[in-house]
Amino acid sequence: NPFSEAIVEPLTQIAKKAAASNRLAGIYAPNSAFAKRYQALGFSFVTLASDRGYLAAGASAMLNAWNEV
Repeated sequence: NPFSEAIVEPLTQIAKKAAASNRLAGIYAPNSAFAKRYQALGFSFVTLASDRGYLAAGASAMLNAWNEV
């Protein structure tokens, strides 16, 4: 659960262990807020959202723009 505070310490340890072995720590972030959070924990390779998320956000933005016309 990305919303749980219980994952902060384990994720921090994963990022530290990766850095100690000269490897990139990667993680999936469901949105930009989580991407920033994971980067602050030490992750250097963060994917941001998914194809489905991008399509939904784009469709929502287009519909909102249409409704403002």
